[in-house]
Amino acid sequence: MTLFLCSSGFTSAKLADRFVELFSKPRQDISFAVVPNAMNLQQGSKSWFIDEVNRIAEHFSDNIDFVDIEALPQSIWLERLLAADVIYFIGGENEPLFNAMEVSGFQNHVLELLLTKVYVGTSAGAMVTGQRLGKEAFEFMYGPEGTLANQGLTNYLNIFDGCFIPHLDAPDFPGRNKDLVDQVAKRTSQKIYALDEYSALVYSNGKLETLGEVYEPKSA
Repeated sequence: MTLFLCSSGFTSAKLADRFVELFSKPRQDISFAVVPNAMNLQQGSKSWFIDEVNRIAEHFSDNIDFVDIEALPQSIWLERLLAADVIYFIGGENEPLFNAMEVSGFQNHVLELLLTKVYVGTSAGAMVTGQRLGKEAFEFMYGPEGTLANQGLTNYLNIFDGCFIPHLDAPDFPGRNKDLVDQVAKRTSQKIYALDEYSALVYSNGKLETLGEVYEPKSA
């Protein structure tokens, strides 16, 4: 089981090169199934999505499928995910994404799929692989329940122990800095990993590797 978790995809050659090392085939032969469900409920420009998918093509190839796990019957999306080398959950809203994973049945198949596939999660797609922040910490970070960002869930996939916070110091996320992450950490005993736009976590066979700047604040 291998997870490659980051904020905005393959934003540097260093990240792409490390990703290639997870495979025993040339980079141009690696196929991707991009799952867009996290962004389905977001309004506004999706230029970031276009940029992120273009980076896949730039560093690897254009062998990219798009698989909506809510719009397609389970038999079809499962067949198409199994046909790819990489299951790539792109960013957006983490709470609706996890709901989609539950409702579609993906949650019931994820461990089976990851026996042979590499999971890439960016932003929300990365957040749902670990633990959900506890209630107090989550509300401090994302606001009160009843919004798109906070639907009052109690857990995520919990594949690894820790909470993923993306977009540290990113221009599009003003105020998301180490001081904010420190305040979140004071409200939970959970392990937190905060990543900027050029870093990643690689979780493989129970071991966690950090690439680039990964901020790990001291929790309560």
